[in-house]
Order: sequence, then structure tokens, then C-alpha cells
Amino acid sequence: MGPTEVGLLIVAGVAIMAAFAYIAQSIENARRERQLKLMELRSEIRRANHLLISFPQLFLTTDIQQLLIRYLQHKCEVMLELEEKPENQAQLDKVKSMHKASIEPVLHPEGSLTAFPDMGTAAQAQGLLLEFLKFLINAEKKGDLSKSIRESFEKRARQAHLRIACELEIFEGLAIESMNGGTAALPKLRNCFFKLDSLNRDHSMDRQLYELRTYVDTLVAEKAAEEQRREEERRIHRLEEERYNNTSF
Repeated sequence: MGPTEVGLLIVAGVAIMAAFAYIAQSIENARRERQLKLMELRSEIRRANHLLISFPQLFLTTDIQQLLIRYLQHKCEVMLELEEKPENQAQLDKVKSMHKASIEPVLHPEGSLTAFPDMGTAAQAQGLLLEFLKFLINAEKKGDLSKSIRESFEKRARQAHLRIACELEIFEGLAIESMNGGTAALPKLRNCFFKLDSLNRDHSMDRQLYELRTYVDTLVAEKAAEEQRREEERRIHRLEEERYNNTSF
């Protein structure tokens, strides 16, 4: 075998080794890409499932529930295509069964100024709505939602966020009343009433507005009675001063 043949064999060997290296690298890149995609899917499924389980019941509607379930089902189907495992199939079956879940309407608690029992619960719900807004934006960026659908749900989420902000102000007003009396709390509570009334386009807050108006009216009446009592005390004091001044010693 001459030098030419030997050179060709060496070149062929190098080419084959390079080809094997390229194939091996391609396989490794594909494996890494697949693993990254699976990690991303697990993260998306975890976040969406958290929203579905924890979404404030006061604002959870059938279409919001179905949006999250359809999103979860799509992600679980992609996961199963990438990784055919029994646990992934079980997760997909569980999500599909969620379509049958019904939503019970949340009635405003009678005699309460707020829909939430305390500030902590209201603040937690506010945080979940912000998380939902981020979910909508990310889903649109990745092509999982259209712009029109995102805008529709985003508008409702922002209105719900404003309502919770009013709820938190009501709690602040009640705290002011506790520390400084009803007269000091009146401006904030009255302002909350007008804010909620402007959001009540579907009349879903009628009961809460009734409770708040009744409470404000009671505070107004107490303020008027207190002013009348003080005025009566001043009148009696003036009469006593006049009688004292007219008394001769």
C-alpha cells in the first residue's frame, strides 16, 4: 500500500471519527434539549396546578377553571409525548377528570363588610391574582393563548385585584374606627363604598354594598347623635354660666 492509499485511509478514518463525534454530540444535544423541555413543562404544570387549586374562590368562574384545565391538559399531553411513563399518563388522566368539576357560587357573608375574613386572606388572594396575570402574559408569549383571550381574562383579573384593594382599605377603616372612633373612619369607608359601587357592573357586590352602606349610615347617625349630645352639653353649660353671672352675692 502506497503513501497515497495510506493518506486516504487516514483521512477517511478522521472523517469517520468526526462523523461519529458529530452524531454523538447531536444525540447529547437532543437529550439535553429534551431534559430542558421536560423541566420547563414540569414547572409550567406545577404553576398552573397551583393556580387551579389555590385560585380565590370568590373570583373563580367556569371559564377561568376551564382555561387552566385545558392549559394543564395540553402541557401534560406534550409531557407524555416526550416521556411515556405511567406517572405522566396518570397525571394526564387526572387533569382530564377535572373537566367534570363544578363551581359553587360564593355568597357574601351576611353582616360582613368584607368578602374575606381577614387582611391576610385578602392579601394572599391579591398575590394569587398577580400570579395569574403573569401566567396569562407568559402563556401568550409562548403561543398557548391568543392576545384576545389574554386581554379578556386580564381585564377581569385586574378588576378583581381592584376589589381586593378596596377590601384591604375597608379593613384599614375598621382598624381606624377601633383606634380613633367611627367619625375618623367615615371618610375611608365612604370612599370604599363608592369604589366598590363603580366596580359593581354585574351586581355581584350588591349584598356587600348594602352591608357597607348600612354600616356607614350607622356611623353617620352615631356621629350626628354625638354632635347633638355635645351641642346640648354646650347649651347647658352656657345656661349655667349665664345663671351664675346673673346671680348676685
